[in-house]
Amino acid sequence: KMKLEIQHFVRNVRRTMFTPEELNGLHKKALHHWMESEDTQDAHILRLYHQLALNDPAFIEGIEEQVDQLAPIHGAAIAVILNRALEQKPEDERLHYWAGKVALHRHEIKQATSHIASIEDTSLRNELEYQKALLEGNEAASERLLNQVIAGASDVEAARTLLSAAVKRLEDRLFDETTEQISSELHQLVSDITLPKQQEYRSAMMVSLSMIQHALALFDESPKRAKEIREALSSISNDHDPFVQLLHLKAMFHFHTSDSLETVMKEAEHVIECQRTQFHKSALTMTYAEFLWGQDIEQARSVFQNAIQPDNLLSSGTAKQRYAGRWWYFYSKTSPENAIMAMREASRCFRSAGCHSASRAIVKRMHRLL
Repeated sequence: KMKLEIQHFVRNVRRTMFTPEELNGLHKKALHHWMESEDTQDAHILRLYHQLALNDPAFIEGIEEQVDQLAPIHGAAIAVILNRALEQKPEDERLHYWAGKVALHRHEIKQATSHIASIEDTSLRNELEYQKALLEGNEAASERLLNQVIAGASDVEAARTLLSAAVKRLEDRLFDETTEQISSELHQLVSDITLPKQQEYRSAMMVSLSMIQHALALFDESPKRAKEIREALSSISNDHDPFVQLLHLKAMFHFHTSDSLETVMKEAEHVIECQRTQFHKSALTMTYAEFLWGQDIEQARSVFQNAIQPDNLLSSGTAKQRYAGRWWYFYSKTSPENAIMAMREASRCFRSAGCHSASRAIVKRMHRLL
């Protein structure tokens, strides 16, 4: 710790020794280095940092594209970068919007409320109010605000809000629930989505929409449609993209036969290893264990042992709370003697993540046990 503090001290003192021109030169060299480096989340964070320091117009575009992907693991770093950006441009509503979104992801309601108060654009403000109402468990307000956002938003904001609502609904369920109700609701949400024409928004939204459409193809028992979606994604990335591999694995889980179980298990272990972060590896391990619960309970218990306990997970905010809800709910199944305690904790975590349907479903099951 002392060594780290000294390094920070030396670095900060050294910065004051450079002229603005020298600092700009260093930031340009660093930005070039990270633009040419491997495409990791750490690299994305560092690119944004140096783009901000250079007042690079690409900074806003980078934030627009990457906040949702970076927030689960790097929420603190993104929050710091956005706060620094707001120090430079305190009147920029787009920056307040993204800072408010990150604050909500991190469950920082007070900070989010402050950012919302700095936004005059009605559609942007309503979108954040909608997400805040979801987190606070005010479902009536969230539904009203969702309709207001869609009615008054631009194509970009309406599409983003509907996608957010669809992703939230997809996540707001228990792994052993039937899918008829959620499938119907998702079909309705997806039918209302029109992707914006602007390419800088369209690309990032296409990935989220593809994930939802792929889930619907599984719910609808359509392996052909699911394969077409994966092939379309592969055409703009490649077959080895971790996201494409993840969708392929989910399709294998859904459409497997008893004869193919061993192949599915080998593929699951491979795809888990290919995930780029501890959080994504552990989240997929949970999905693997949930799949195995309906196939081989002892094997499911074994895989669950590899899922990181929520308190040890290198993540924060909504993503961590939902993961914790899934972990405690699965634990309630593997440990019947602790089921009530585990289900109570699972319900609390799902509620904190804004997953109120999942939380209520657990409470009902808990009452039946009691």
